[in-house]
Amino acid sequence: MESYAGLFVLLGVVLLVCLGLVVMCVIANWKLFEKAGEPGWSALIPFYNSYQMAKIATGDAKICWAYVGVSILSTLVSDLPKLISGSDEATGGALGVIISLASLVIEAYVCYMFAKSFGQSTAMCVLSILFGGIIFIILAFSKSTEYVGPKGEPRFGGYNNYNSYDKYGY
Repeated sequence: MESYAGLFVLLGVVLLVCLGLVVMCVIANWKLFEKAGEPGWSALIPFYNSYQMAKIATGDAKICWAYVGVSILSTLVSDLPKLISGSDEATGGALGVIISLASLVIEAYVCYMFAKSFGQSTAMCVLSILFGGIIFIILAFSKSTEYVGPKGEPRFGGYNNYNSYDKYGY
């Protein structure tokens, strides 16, 4: 049993680090949502946080609903055959692969546009696709990061001050 003690300690440390990263990602999303003028608590609710993230990133309701719909479909298609057959071997088949690929494409697009909506460079946007959680933690805790607008297209007066200015800037 003593030979496994080091393994259990290592496993405990890895689990604590993973838990810390998850908590930091939730806090980062909360802060980024608030920077974009959305309620921070919406980062805590599954699927609604996906909708809010797509809304902040693209400003397009169709993309928001496609993102949420594909997320739900991907979850259902990957888990439903296992539930029906009672086997761990069951998969969603070709439909599952297609929906998973669509989910990855939409996820990459939303992550890219989410970073772009905070005024980040193309390189940082690509990095957000690969290392989303870490990049979003950096953006959330950076004092210089501000929300520019959906797809990185500035709105007049900035998003947070959108209602405080009329069209002439007064």
